[in-house]
Amino acid sequence: MSTTMTERIDADQLREDIIRKTWDDESFRQRLLAEPKQTIRDAFGIEIPEGHELLVVEETPTRHVLTIPPRPEDVSAIVARPAGYWW
Repeated sequence: MSTTMTERIDADQLREDIIRKTWDDESFRQRLLAEPKQTIRDAFGIEIPEGHELLVVEETPTRHVLTIPPRPEDVSAIVARPAGYWW
């Protein structure tokens, strides 16, 4: 049975598991870059809801990624999300 993103998950552990798997499995890494939602569902049983986008970017020694989160007031106006959620 799959888990939906609306269910409580350990976000840090999930990130660690995904990263470790990309390091160990080249095929998984390629699929994750091409189809992240499907790949995560297939590998971890986590369903990312429709309307939620997941962008996977691979950092390299010369490519760095800066993520700018939404303003807290913008997020809280949409929905209150308890700690431990991954989106």
